[in-house]
Amino acid sequence: MIIFSNVVAGPVGLIPNRARADQIVVKTNLAHGKPGPNDRGGLFFRSFRRAKSASRNGGRGTEDEDERRLSTGLDVVSYERVARKITDARRPVIVLGLFCDTIRTMLVRDSPGLFVVPADEVETPKDEVPVDVTPILAVPPTNHCLLILSPPAIEYLQQRTDINPLTIYVSPVSKTVVKAVKAKLAPAYNKNPGYMYEEAAKFEKNYSHMFSATVPYTEDDGWFFNVKDVIERLQNQPTWQGLSQAEIEAAAAAEAKKYLPSMPVAVPMRVGRSTGPAVRMSRTTDDLPDVQTQVGSNLITCNYVI
Repeated sequence: MIIFSNVVAGPVGLIPNRARADQIVVKTNLAHGKPGPNDRGGLFFRSFRRAKSASRNGGRGTEDEDERRLSTGLDVVSYERVARKITDARRPVIVLGLFCDTIRTMLVRDSPGLFVVPADEVETPKDEVPVDVTPILAVPPTNHCLLILSPPAIEYLQQRTDINPLTIYVSPVSKTVVKAVKAKLAPAYNKNPGYMYEEAAKFEKNYSHMFSATVPYTEDDGWFFNVKDVIERLQNQPTWQGLSQAEIEAAAAAEAKKYLPSMPVAVPMRVGRSTGPAVRMSRTTDDLPDVQTQVGSNLITCNYVI
């Protein structure tokens, strides 16, 4: 849920920031001598056995676990002020779908100055945290870091970090298309095209909520140029990004300036002789008319005296 605010002109709002809430819970627990995240498997950590846990709890396993862990620490919801902006840094790109390894190789070969493969392995399924973001952050901001990750790792990046990757899924259209693409990209692969198509359809059905965009395969090479075009268009779209403290203060100052009353501007007086007629700025007795007052039967004529 986004709570909109009118701090600055343009789309600005508040969103729940779970990472910030985690930090508050950890600091509070440590201050009271309670176990830290490393002592009990990680705060709000989603297990890789998500499917089993969800089936035992009616499909809500991990969400319920998160809520229980939150309640045992501290019931807190932290918010972050955000604005829709176009980022200057190139966002990491996660390639999903059939032949994703070949697609990554093709992107690097076609545009080596734009796409880069991280130097070290990013996904760490045996560790408590499923993703090591250090290799991603080591890629220059002028390049797209190309990644191939499993759904749990993608979920971690999307929900627990500020990486904000682009997830591009290349979808098979039919068994015929899969057969044609397989003959070009992986002719030695011994899987049946029909089986590959069915497995890809299941994957797309279960994890489509993670996709930033879906590009269909085509029998010709047009799909590859569509992938590059989609990445470029998504890169140039504004996204919700957290505001720094300096940006928040600047926005508040700009908003306050709209409602503060404007101060009158003093007009300097000209020094020197005036060519026009003199203008009297005060009244004297010469300006006041005579007033006649009737007192009894006598008529008295008098002047006002200041």
